[in-house]
Amino acid sequence: MKHIVRELGDVPPRPPVLERRQVPDRRKVWRGGRRDSDWKNRPLGALDRLDAAKIKVRLLRRALSALHLW
Repeated sequence: MKHIVRELGDVPPRPPVLERRQVPDRRKVWRGGRRDSDWKNRPLGALDRLDAAKIKVRLLRRALSALHLW
């Protein structure tokens, strides 16, 4: 069944638009994590040192697992 509106006074006004978010634009407040400048301004060779450290840890884990110390 269709509602028939005979006068404009019969139509209720629109509810006001409410902003429910604490910060309307999520880009206004830094929420943690990496910034672009963190990646661009890192020291030279930092990723190579990180890879070398990962390889050392991997070798140490293999050696310990071969000894069955856990």
